[in-house]
Amino acid sequence: MTISIEPTRRLIPLTVFGLNAKKDFPGLNPGEFTPAATDHYLFREDLLFLGMSWLEGSGPKGKNLSLYGPQGAGKSSFVFELAAKAGWEVFHFSAGGSAESGGLVGKVTLDKGDMKFDPGPLLLAAARGGILLIDEVDLLSPDEAAALNAVLDDRPIPVPDGVGIKEKYLRPRPEFRIAVTSNTGGIGDRNRQFAGAKKQHGGFLDRFRSARIGYLSETEELSILNGVCPSLDPTVAKSMVKVAAEVRRQFEAAEIGVTYSTRSLHQWSNDFLKLGGSSLKKPLSTTFRWSLPVCSVEDATAVDNVLALHLGSA
Repeated sequence: MTISIEPTRRLIPLTVFGLNAKKDFPGLNPGEFTPAATDHYLFREDLLFLGMSWLEGSGPKGKNLSLYGPQGAGKSSFVFELAAKAGWEVFHFSAGGSAESGGLVGKVTLDKGDMKFDPGPLLLAAARGGILLIDEVDLLSPDEAAALNAVLDDRPIPVPDGVGIKEKYLRPRPEFRIAVTSNTGGIGDRNRQFAGAKKQHGGFLDRFRSARIGYLSETEELSILNGVCPSLDPTVAKSMVKVAAEVRRQFEAAEIGVTYSTRSLHQWSNDFLKLGGSSLKKPLSTTFRWSLPVCSVEDATAVDNVLALHLGSA
């Protein structure tokens, strides 16, 4: 893998993003780490315009994007899908409490008896003009998150020895972008729903443009589900979407501690289509429970009530 590359530009028709406009977007030619696009992905127009503005990168904090909202709402997916359409490479880092131990900058490894430094997602994204995506950034300690302020200000990054870059400091390429996701937006977990989430420094938060990503509407979700599973009975599809929406409503109201993501909904529909015609008892309810995350007995009882309301004995 080449550490440093110079991305090449290309014009992308806005129709690629689902927009009915005779204009082009200044994107990039896909690279080795550009993600693949997902079929039937739906861009919400307001978020799409924000994302395109972020990739264009104008303004003092235009290259930094913070997406927050409930789990399973599609925060990371939005970044991956936008990058797939626009041609950016994505270098992903899951914040597990420590950026240093997790290898955000890189790690020292042993290779055939020799010590070497493997560059992490931060250095790779900066050197290749890609996107650094940090998931669950509010799991970092406030001091560690604030240590990223210089990077967010587009300043040169110190380069450890043995990376394959001659310079002691790496100036990020103009295409370098940073996106972070979190459940709380960094302002703290007031409802105590997200274990480990920490309140972040105001100066760190002020370096981002931010947007809340909520769950899809029932109409949007039904449209996607029909595209993903066209053979699914329309009545069944509507019932599935209503179950998912009610579980999410109760979760956001802090009535239960479990939610239901779009990926879970798609798994449910997939399992039902494969097993619904078998001798399985209550196929809709049973396959739903397979896709539901592990939860408490109390939450499971509340979800059973939702199933009974919308599915009956199915």
